[in-house]
Amino acid sequence: ILVLEGKVTNHFPTPKNRITVEARLFNAKGEVVKSQRQVCGPVLSPLQLSVLGQKELVKALNDRMQIMANNMGVQPGTDVPFMVVFVYPPSGAVEFDVTVVDASDNSEPPAPVNQ
Repeated sequence: ILVLEGKVTNHFPTPKNRITVEARLFNAKGEVVKSQRQVCGPVLSPLQLSVLGQKELVKALNDRMQIMANNMGVQPGTDVPFMVVFVYPPSGAVEFDVTVVDASDNSEPPAPVNQ
């Protein structure tokens, strides 16, 4: 597996909810070979990453309680963690980037992201 982990800072003047990132993997020619979106908040332990199967990883990374605890009402200047897991990354991937693709002012609970 390939795990991309970090934090996103809210630079808006208002609180944000359900901040979502997109991770992209590139080949040597700079072409996107795989991309994946993930709602920020849930972060798994090394043990979870090593023992959970693909379906369990997806379920854990879309845990509504973790999203609501870490990614609702993110105040200006504060961070929210993210973790994107590529279970079968392409062998030709040599570079990656992670971009924020969504953030909401709405306080509704998030919908799961299918991976």
